[in-house]
Amino acid sequence: MIIQKASLNHFGKFKDFEVTFSKDLHVFYGLNEAGKTTILHFIEGMLFGFYDPFKKGRRTYPIYARYEPSDGIYQGTLEIELDGKSYRIERDFKNHDVKVFNAKTGKDITDSLPYSSDLKQADIAKWLKLPYTLFLNTVRITQSDLETTEAAEHELFKRLSNLKKTKSTQFSGEGALKYLKDLKDEIGSKAAPTKPYAKAIREKETLKAQKKDLESQAKALEKLEREAKENDETLNQLMPELERLNEALKRQTQQEIAGRIRPLYESFKETFQRDDFEALMPALIPHVKPNASQLDEALTLQEATQIKPPKPEGYLDKETFEQEHAALQASLSKRKTLE
Repeated sequence: MIIQKASLNHFGKFKDFEVTFSKDLHVFYGLNEAGKTTILHFIEGMLFGFYDPFKKGRRTYPIYARYEPSDGIYQGTLEIELDGKSYRIERDFKNHDVKVFNAKTGKDITDSLPYSSDLKQADIAKWLKLPYTLFLNTVRITQSDLETTEAAEHELFKRLSNLKKTKSTQFSGEGALKYLKDLKDEIGSKAAPTKPYAKAIREKETLKAQKKDLESQAKALEKLEREAKENDETLNQLMPELERLNEALKRQTQQEIAGRIRPLYESFKETFQRDDFEALMPALIPHVKPNASQLDEALTLQEATQIKPPKPEGYLDKETFEQEHAALQASLSKRKTLE
């Protein structure tokens, strides 16, 4: 808990007086009767209401009357920070009423706080987990409390240890034993399955089983990692051989393909060299894919090659040309002789 701001609306000698606190050390200084102790007691009253925690019912300390103003208004506001959130405590000492608000939203959260049937109001100390005795020995240490002997410290420790259960600062061996017995019963044993101790034992066994299972899985994973590493090494060793085999397969495939097409190539080559397209077509047709359109085109081309084209006007075949050429040569030779 961090105290942020104290507003003494009507408290003792102060009226509409505010004090803003720093998050670190905050020092009050001033002359005697300046109000330093009043501010300290105001904080005490805002948190605990000046009620005697060791008596039944809502009974106030004598200090309650010390700071009661004469005008009949007796109230103040304390702003605090708890678990990262800001709250505003408003207390009306006169009417014994206290309310707590969320400082950011303004929402009244009083009904959600622990309730004291003795005080008939919200238990601020229980909400803050701040016992009154702890407050007296930490926040509200006055000058008269500064010197404490070792024996007094030991006695104080005993009284604080006994305070929670006995509601009294007087040390009681019987009360301490009863407190320890109640605490032991609350914790329970293995035979009480619903108590915290038995639940913790079961949780421990569950965690042990989970740990064992995880260790087994970790070992299996390590084994798989080792096998994977070995497989990688083997693969790296086989890669050159695989490349060699791929090259050999590639050459063999090329040779097989060449061997299969060479006879056809030689046959085509021989036919092309004769320049006999009409004879080539029957050889090509069996190699055309069994596709109707391609086959029709090939057959149409074959039929076209079998049709003799018409001879143009004045066309001479080779034999007639040679005869006429020879006759012309003979006529020229005879004319030269005559000349």
